[in-house]
Amino acid sequence: MTRKLLTALAVAVTLSAPAAHAGGESQLQSFVDEVQTGIATYYARKFEGRRTASGETFRNDALTAAHPSLPFGTMVLVTCVERGRSVLVRITDRLPSKRAIIDLSQSAAAQLKMMTAGRTKVTVRVLTKDQAQALREAAKDARLGLTAATELLSTALGDDSR
Repeated sequence: MTRKLLTALAVAVTLSAPAAHAGGESQLQSFVDEVQTGIATYYARKFEGRRTASGETFRNDALTAAHPSLPFGTMVLVTCVERGRSVLVRITDRLPSKRAIIDLSQSAAAQLKMMTAGRTKVTVRVLTKDQAQALREAAKDARLGLTAATELLSTALGDDSR
């Protein structure tokens, strides 16, 4: 078997296994497997260095985002519906606007190729820590980029929307 196939099988098994939730993750349990579809925007440069609602300092070069309700620290996979490109981000701020479901750092927006448009339709999938780690590890393999790892994730979780 090739290394790519072995990696793909490992990701699929890891992602389809039930996740253990303890302590701080109990609040996240009600959001796991939730998928939202809506508009994504990104932070303006003027927010660089300001405090987020979680208390962290905002950096546009980090892969972070603001969401109206997800717990701080939640890992979400944001996929551009039009282009199929994905980015894994951590929720660090609140999004009060009803115009978008998520506000991305400029680094995350650039990975989705949405900088010119400023807004794009996305799906947002909440991940457990184990799922996010498996996705990161799969994406590290130069032969299995984030898009391929995302497809494995969708398959493993039974997502028919792709």
